[in-house]
Amino acid sequence: MPPSSGARRLALAGETMGTSWSLVAWAPGDVSEAQIGHALHGVFARAIAETSLWEPDSWICRFNALAAGEALAAPSGVQRIWRTAVRIAEASNGAFDPCLGAVSSRRGFIPAGPAQAESRPGRWREVLEIGETLIQPGGVMMDLNAIAKGDAVDRMAAAMNEVGVASFLVEIGGEFVGWGATPEGLPWWVDIEPVRANDPLWRAAMSGWALATSGGYRRMRDTAEGRISHIVPAREETHAPLASVSVFSATCMEADAWATALYALGGEHAPRVAEKEGLLALFQFGDRPAVCSSGLAAAME
Repeated sequence: MPPSSGARRLALAGETMGTSWSLVAWAPGDVSEAQIGHALHGVFARAIAETSLWEPDSWICRFNALAAGEALAAPSGVQRIWRTAVRIAEASNGAFDPCLGAVSSRRGFIPAGPAQAESRPGRWREVLEIGETLIQPGGVMMDLNAIAKGDAVDRMAAAMNEVGVASFLVEIGGEFVGWGATPEGLPWWVDIEPVRANDPLWRAAMSGWALATSGGYRRMRDTAEGRISHIVPAREETHAPLASVSVFSATCMEADAWATALYALGGEHAPRVAEKEGLLALFQFGDRPAVCSSGLAAAME
């Protein structure tokens, strides 16, 4: 629905979680910019306190430092993220892996972890969850960066609804949630960056949708072995290398995790998994035109 008469347009932006954030909204007259800013900064503070690998006192850093068999009570936000991460890890056959911190650290994309941190496939299955507590099996370095940012965008959206703003577009680092409509009754429009210079622009109508994009063509590191992406590939590409994957979902947490999983799967396997899981996904390649899943194609009709 369009905002009520008397609503005013607000635009806020800043930095959080190692990247940028922004909000565009039509706010009722009785909701101040200060209220909105306070609510959003509360969201960012909680997300960092729970999942930041750069803050030694965060929940995740304290969990990673535990000895084998030690347990740590998890905040409700961490529980929600962890359960979704494990579900998508299983559904993607490990292409999405929330316990790849040791690998990401060695690749230079996150800080060094505990000396005992080790990596091997499927270690998320060794982390036991008993009630509100997670138990460290020993040497697991949890890394939730590929899902926590999307969850934080969902929290931004929830915070806007709580303060009485029902028409907005929020994002962190290019992961979006759109809600409501403009005064003209139009949705919020988001352009998905084309990978190839002459490819057509993909424009998404964001009203009640979340959108996340993963790709290795922007965040790369040069090493002695060549250029590497921050996303650890699940297998070697044999053909049709992916440049990026964009996923639409009801929540940004799901979209964020699935975009990472599909990109890690690569151009040969990712479209098949997207079809199996009924995902709304756009695949962009460096050597040929983009393709979309049947679910996304149906949503565009």
